Amino acid sequence: MIKEVGQCCSAEASWPAPTALILDQFGSNLILPQLRETVSPSCKNLMYWCCSAGCLWGFLVPSKSSGVTDYEDIVQRIFGDEQLRKGRDEKEILEAVSC
Repeated sequence: MIKEVGQCCSAEASWPAPTALILDQFGSNLILPQLRETVSPSCKNLMYWCCSAGCLWGFLVPSKSSGVTDYEDIVQRIFGDEQLRKGRDEKEILEAVSC
C-alpha cells in the first residue's frame, strides 16, 4: 500500500512515472509546486476548465457587456472617490461590487 504520494513516482515504483497531468482550475496553483517536486519538473501539465459558453463569456468581457474583466478597475474607481467610497474600506467595496 502506498503511504506517501512520492512513493508512486520513486525509482522503486512498480509503474512508470507519469509524463502528463490533467488538473482542474481550482487548486492547480496550490498543488502544482508539490506535484512538480514529486513527479518531475519536466512532466507536462494541462489545466482543464469545464464551463458553459455563457460562463466563459463573463470571464472574458467587461462589465458593460455583463462580464467581470474590469472588476478591479471598478473597485479602484470607487475606492478613489470619497463620494462613492462613503467611508468604506477596500474590502467592503470588493464585497459590495461582487454582490
